[in-house]
Amino acid sequence: MFWTKNSIPMLPRLSELDAYKYYFQCYGKDMETNLPDKKGQLIPAFHSVMKKKHRSL
Repeated sequence: MFWTKNSIPMLPRLSELDAYKYYFQCYGKDMETNLPDKKGQLIPAFHSVMKKKHRSL
């Protein structure tokens, strides 16, 4: 299992995880102060992951 709170660095290599179950957790800066901006970066990145995953199914 692979689990991350910040999917942005993984986007270019996401296909390498196709054989695995993976999860992305989305917290805001109130809980994780070192994460990128939730609305501006993390949520769009999660949407990108979901689009890529649905195309591979």
